[in-house]
Amino acid sequence: MKKIIIFLIALVSILFSASMVFAGDLTHSVSQNVSIGIDGTADIEIVVPGDGDVFAGAQFELVLSEGVTIEGVSFNLGNNTNIIPPTPARGSYFFSLFSGTNGFEGDIICTVTVAYAGTDPAQVTVAEIQRYSIDSPGEVSTVFDSTQSIIKILPEGYIDDGSLPAGFLKQDWPWIIIVVIIAAAIAVLLIVLYKRNKKAAPGKASGESGNETITIDKAEYERLLAGRTESERQTDSDP
Repeated sequence: MKKIIIFLIALVSILFSASMVFAGDLTHSVSQNVSIGIDGTADIEIVVPGDGDVFAGAQFELVLSEGVTIEGVSFNLGNNTNIIPPTPARGSYFFSLFSGTNGFEGDIICTVTVAYAGTDPAQVTVAEIQRYSIDSPGEVSTVFDSTQSIIKILPEGYIDDGSLPAGFLKQDWPWIIIVVIIAAAIAVLLIVLYKRNKKAAPGKASGESGNETITIDKAEYERLLAGRTESERQTDSDP
């Protein structure tokens, strides 16, 4: 039993460490659902905590559903001269906030204006975020956030039924695997304990003497008792 508990603790620790690797060095939050307005556009907000660090810039990678286009990008830090506009590459769109020095500090709030004219829900996926700092001339250090976030784009007037956007499993598969493995480990533990208790049950029923308890019906008991009484009478009458 003790070995099983130690094994489960070690398993959870390993899985938790793995989940931290999946999450990356950065974290971010996004709008969950956005609705297209009467002008055919909607704003998506991506927030990256600053964690008290100073940095020189950040790069964002977005993947767009068919029919979705980026109309503009703005940041709460710097000004328009510090923005590299969205550029398509390898099926994604990349854009950046940059500076020649570590002139930025605090949370990064990025607002992406998208346009969409379709009648079915679409989506925008935040595929990766990089934040970099200049350590010395010619040396740059980068931290990553590769946890994908999916924003559902709802057409104008569309009523959301609460269904999950396409790509949900892809986004959250590490946590799903972790939950499944932990549940399986608990199930195995319960099965082992059940089998041990089942093996111990006969010993408990037989009592300390080890004699098994036999159950017979009343008629059979009376018949055996009558036979035993007759046998005792015959024994007593023998000379």
